[in-house]
Amino acid sequence: NNAFQSILSNWANKDPQRVATITASLPPGTLRDQATANLTRQWAQNDPAAALAWTQDLPPSEGQRRALQNALSSWARNDPAAAAEYVTTLPAGKTQEEAVRSVAQQLANANLQNALSWAQALPAGTTRPTPLAPLHTPWSPTAPDAAAAFSVPNRAPHPAPPCRRPDP
Repeated sequence: NNAFQSILSNWANKDPQRVATITASLPPGTLRDQATANLTRQWAQNDPAAALAWTQDLPPSEGQRRALQNALSSWARNDPAAAAEYVTTLPAGKTQEEAVRSVAQQLANANLQNALSWAQALPAGTTRPTPLAPLHTPWSPTAPDAAAAFSVPNRAPHPAPPCRRPDP
């Protein structure tokens, strides 16, 4: 397994399309999921559009989800603005929330203030709190007042407790 992953990894640097074909032909399971995730991480460093297009064509699975996260994370390290723009075009849902979180973390590693500005500019709703939640962590120890002031208005909405009908 490790030797196979190493071979695919080296090959992916030279011919990611060929490795994509080989990876897609593997039987479903851990080996294919790992190969898919590794390929997209490497591929996105040089051609994020091709890596992301390939992940979109994969059947929905844990491997596809991890591949998308890896591709976006790699892309965000190399071109944070483009990756940040891309995640806003994804359909709303779990995939977009995970993508937003992944890009937000990369943006925060590069420039916390830019990450906060980007996250606050996202449309209000369930996606907006996704990247905001972890962003206050880097500055909590040094500026707890500012972190608290930022966190309170930007926290995720809490669902109302279920209503119970009084017993007759």
